[in-house]
Amino acid sequence: MTKPTLVLKHARILTMDAERRIVDGDVVVTGDRITAVGRQGRAKAGAKTIDCTGFVIIPGLIQAHIHLC
Repeated sequence: MTKPTLVLKHARILTMDAERRIVDGDVVVTGDRITAVGRQGRAKAGAKTIDCTGFVIIPGLIQAHIHLC
């Protein structure tokens, strides 16, 4: 069974390397895994593509100040 592929094109991407840079590029998600990040993400034919021009992709955020009642 082939896993579905999603390509997020033309996004601004916050990297989590030592420099914490913002780069322009694509993110390819195959199934439930990120399989490529960079200027020219590679995807199989038939992949769903979303144009993310004007959007920033960042790692997950955590709400640090939360009240559980």
